[in-house]
Amino acid sequence: LLLYPLTDYPLQKRYEERPGSAAIGPEGDMALFGTTAPTEAQLAEASPARHITKDCPPVFLAAATDDGLVSAEHSLVMAQALHRAGIPYELHLFRYGDHGFSLGRNLLDPCRDDKAHACAAWLPMAKRFLQYQIAPETTAYEADVFANIAFD
Repeated sequence: LLLYPLTDYPLQKRYEERPGSAAIGPEGDMALFGTTAPTEAQLAEASPARHITKDCPPVFLAAATDDGLVSAEHSLVMAQALHRAGIPYELHLFRYGDHGFSLGRNLLDPCRDDKAHACAAWLPMAKRFLQYQIAPETTAYEADVFANIAFD
């Protein structure tokens, strides 16, 4: 499960150059790359989306398009790499949620009801995705059970 993932460091560097975007910063670069000025080759080498092979497990991706730290474009890049490698995946992009939406609550103001978003739907979506990957019959059974429950 990859939620608001950073999958391509060169893409992130370009994103950070946009006005108003948050940045990993020199401290993050030093921690990740051992230098405050990583080369394009170092950035590419550390990018998960550039190392997808046929042996990669199925992946569930979710992100918010209003994420100010890691662009939702990272999830798109990863989905493309998974698709090219023939790896099963699901991709869900939510309009609101920012970075760190967790269970649909804003990371910085988790107790504010006006900051709760539809992105909370990722959890049941991920559950269904994992059930199908592990045991498709479980998903079919659950669908039958819920089909017979009346919701008012």
